[in-house]
Amino acid sequence: MPKLSNSSLEKRFTCSHCGKSFRTRQGLSGHIQFKHPEGQELVYTSLDYIVSRGKLYEAIAKPAGVSMSEIRAKQHILNRLMDVKNFCEFVGFKVQPQDLKNYVIMRLAHLHSQEL
Repeated sequence: MPKLSNSSLEKRFTCSHCGKSFRTRQGLSGHIQFKHPEGQELVYTSLDYIVSRGKLYEAIAKPAGVSMSEIRAKQHILNRLMDVKNFCEFVGFKVQPQDLKNYVIMRLAHLHSQEL
């Protein structure tokens, strides 16, 4: 692990939410991610964004030899993402980026387990 210079040891990064300071940007980033998740924007929650990512995936996967059934199954996971988010918010659950990431990972794991 590289040693930090005296000037970098003195430099601190302050959390805009609570004022706590950290020695590194990575420390501040991890703090915000876990202690203040409500301050994070859900970048991928617009329907237009989801649809564009599905089309981009198809454009990349088709030439790579991925079957159309697998492409469609993965696009279906993306399409359901908005439904899951909206239903959770309807029920009263606060949806965080990590929740949707976990949903996608679990659905992909389920999709691959069906191939066995």
